[in-house]
Amino acid sequence: MKPEANNTAPVAPQAEPAFMRFLFIFHAFFIGGLAVTWGITAFYGHFSAGKLMALTALVLVQITLYLKTFARASEASKGWWAGYVVSGLCIWQLEVALTSDFQWVILAYAGQFMGALRPRVSLPVVLLALGIYLFTHQDLWLGHRINLPFLLAISLNLIAFSAICLFIHHLAKTNTERAQLIQKLESANREIAAAQERELELVVVKERERLARELHDNLGHVLAVLAVQLEAAQRLLKVDPVQADAHLQELKALVRQSMGDLRCALADLRSKRLGDRRLTEAVPVLVEEAAKRTKRQITHRCEAAINDLPAPLTEVIWQVICEGIVNIERHSRAQNATVIARIEGKTLEVILADDGVGFSPQPEHKSGHYGLKGIRERVEGVGGTVEFGENTPHGARIVVKVPLMG
Repeated sequence: MKPEANNTAPVAPQAEPAFMRFLFIFHAFFIGGLAVTWGITAFYGHFSAGKLMALTALVLVQITLYLKTFARASEASKGWWAGYVVSGLCIWQLEVALTSDFQWVILAYAGQFMGALRPRVSLPVVLLALGIYLFTHQDLWLGHRINLPFLLAISLNLIAFSAICLFIHHLAKTNTERAQLIQKLESANREIAAAQERELELVVVKERERLARELHDNLGHVLAVLAVQLEAAQRLLKVDPVQADAHLQELKALVRQSMGDLRCALADLRSKRLGDRRLTEAVPVLVEEAAKRTKRQITHRCEAAINDLPAPLTEVIWQVICEGIVNIERHSRAQNATVIARIEGKTLEVILADDGVGFSPQPEHKSGHYGLKGIRERVEGVGGTVEFGENTPHGARIVVKVPLMG
């Protein structure tokens, strides 16, 4: 099944649950603080109806702007943030002009600005807002004796408050970056899954092509020979029964041979996929079945370390061993064969050797040797090399080497 094209717009990265809880507490503190302050002021402030309506309108506008801004904080433009900063400070000044109960709001705004904006922007804005606040409320500090300890205390409080706000900004930035990385990882995983799906489809198509070639070259040839020989035997049956019987005996041998080749092909198809098996479990079964079918002595040696290979490389090695076994069965005429899979240093080695007739020059380009060509394509696809050579003292030898990373 082909993966569906992704035509949807990119989704904004999601914050971590812990950070979302922190934001919820921060939002609840700000909105709840405004509501509680308004309630206390409304019931105990002895305001006129006009001032109370004005204060109520300011608080509602303030909460609305806050919700709109932080609901789309990741998408808000610089102009929107500038408008929020200016409007928030103006609303706060109007609230403080009506009642001093809203003085604490400047600290909440400072936390918002320094948590959401870059320090080079938020620090000047916060310092300007605090300066305006201190200038407009000189009664809070003019009564104090302005000396070095007093200035030091004010400076340390400002530094501590700025450090806390910058830490909040760092948390927000780190959370956003981590969420973006998670989003990229999920996107990469989806692309890998789609690539694996396409690779699987390609493998199926190649396997169908290989099976079609083998049926055409082997079974098609045998059927054509059978048709010709049967016609010849039919003609000879009346005039030369002995010769006709010889033809029929040859046909029987050809049919038996074709049935053996068909059984090998079916066994090859059954063992083609590794599935969830480990190489050290699947290779012995494959070798034993091939030895039993062909009455050959086939030994194997697979190191346990090959079970730790990445899944794509494991599948490639399995396909290589399957094709090598098929080649030994069909073309080698060998009595003994060996399959070795091991890791030497940082290189994976797979060796298939037999004592048969050996390879002809450029065997992978010879008709009927599609499996050897497939071995080279698979191995080179994972950055490896393959050699088709002669075994010592006679026979064929396939050597596959794949460099390992890490």
